[in-house]
Amino acid sequence: MEPVTVDPHDSHDSHGRRSAAVMVEERIAALKERFRGTSARRLQTLEAWYAGDLDPEAALADAHKLAGSLGSFGHPDGSVAAAELERMLAEHLEHSRGDPRRDPGVPELLDRIRDSLG
Repeated sequence: MEPVTVDPHDSHDSHGRRSAAVMVEERIAALKERFRGTSARRLQTLEAWYAGDLDPEAALADAHKLAGSLGSFGHPDGSVAAAELERMLAEHLEHSRGDPRRDPGVPELLDRIRDSLG
């Protein structure tokens, strides 16, 4: 069997197959693109909630998902902001503690999430 050689400047090995490194890079790029789209939709959910157009349960779920995904994709500040918003929403839903939309810190939390998404 002939050994497979890989030129680091070429995306194919000596048999014309794409290299594993290129396939991994392509997969990571696809995941990042999917993350951007999904995260933008989740941010829209939070903004709709803040505008009074959506119930807090939907906002809670998306805040939770953003807290995890932003952290996983290297956006710690956005992750912390989403986690804080999640905490506020959970307290409101579990303990009927005031409407979090009235908290003066919510716009800043939304800005930090938005900024982390670039």
